[in-house]
Amino acid sequence: YNESNKSKILIAPYASSTPISPVRNYIYGLWLLIGLLIPLLILLIRQLLITKIVNETDIKLITEIPVLGIVSRVDPDRLRNGYIAISSSVRTGISEQFRMIRTNLDFINFTENRRVISVTSSESGEGKTFISLNLGLILALGTKRVVVVEFDLRKPKMAEFMRIKDVNGVSEYLSGKAELKDVIKPSGINSNLYIANCGQAPANPGDLLAYPSTARLIDELQEMFDIVIIDTPPLGLVSDALVLSKLAGLNIFVIRQAVTTKKQLREYDALCKEGKIHNPAIIFNGVGYLKQYGYYYNPNKEYEDKIAAYGPGQSRGYNERRHEERGYGEERRHERGYSERGGYGERERERRHEDRGYGEERRSERRREERGYGEERRREERGYGEERRHEERGYGEERGYGRGYRGYGPPPPPPRRGFFGFFRR
Repeated sequence: YNESNKSKILIAPYASSTPISPVRNYIYGLWLLIGLLIPLLILLIRQLLITKIVNETDIKLITEIPVLGIVSRVDPDRLRNGYIAISSSVRTGISEQFRMIRTNLDFINFTENRRVISVTSSESGEGKTFISLNLGLILALGTKRVVVVEFDLRKPKMAEFMRIKDVNGVSEYLSGKAELKDVIKPSGINSNLYIANCGQAPANPGDLLAYPSTARLIDELQEMFDIVIIDTPPLGLVSDALVLSKLAGLNIFVIRQAVTTKKQLREYDALCKEGKIHNPAIIFNGVGYLKQYGYYYNPNKEYEDKIAAYGPGQSRGYNERRHEERGYGEERRHERGYSERGGYGERERERRHEDRGYGEERRSERRREERGYGEERRREERGYGEERRHEERGYGEERGYGRGYRGYGPPPPPPRRGFFGFFRR
């Protein structure tokens, strides 16, 4: 067979020591790319499904309107009258946030130098009335005469929360049934803060805002007060906010975390770009911990923990709180032993004697213990104890008297030799 086969090998076959397929590096690179794309795809889908605004980044990605400040979420039980979160005598985190907003207002140019601030939101429940009242209060604490005007003529509620008479309001003034001096009422919180409530809800609120008396009311209030704050209806429901925005020098749009949608912010941004709303600004309200969105911001926590012991809705004076915390209160003063004249009371004197060792019993015992004058301790330390002396110096019964008597203590008894002792002599 070999002789008849004329074939021959021209090129020897080549075989590598490793397999040519599948290529290991290609497989590793492919799965690495898939591992990177899957999380990015999940994050993208999750971002598309979240339609609410949850942080400042969402605001900055949608609009370039400046953010005046951030207001943390507050427990309703801690609010006075259901809306007031600021007190001149209690320092809280939310008070500092409103002070920051007040500082930022100094760097904003009001349109035509009109010190009128319009506060609105996209829908009801986002905190525009809460922002209006607390912003007015923090400005009043800064020695500004401020009036908060309730122009939400469809759902008036400021008189109920501020506990003022719901008569002779803005609606009566616009319809010519009341004078301006009857509309303005003291807030009862600060002497520089005044309230102009709505009054009775009119049947035609949209038509009243179109009257010339609306602009005349704002002009008269500007002459009487340093700052005028207008609490307007929600922007997404009625057109009242657009009408009142023309009379304001600054228009604030309130965004509430996990309530205001991104679509509503885009609509407000579009109105600003079209020129229907001039000089806009944003306040981010109700910011707190949202585990489902992975966002946390609570600068108010430290102050909330400090005032938690004082109960909800209370505003204690700074001096009273400081006295209680540092021990100057009446009860704590008597416990520490201070009399009314500042002398040391009997309790404090006894306690001081006990602590410093001036008590008769404790002084003698403590001095003896420290200096070693106690009879038992002296004998134990210096070896004068009968048992210890016998054991150390060979006078014990078991060790005998091999070391002899050296004159310490009474002489030892003569040794007992017994019957066999006679022969040991």
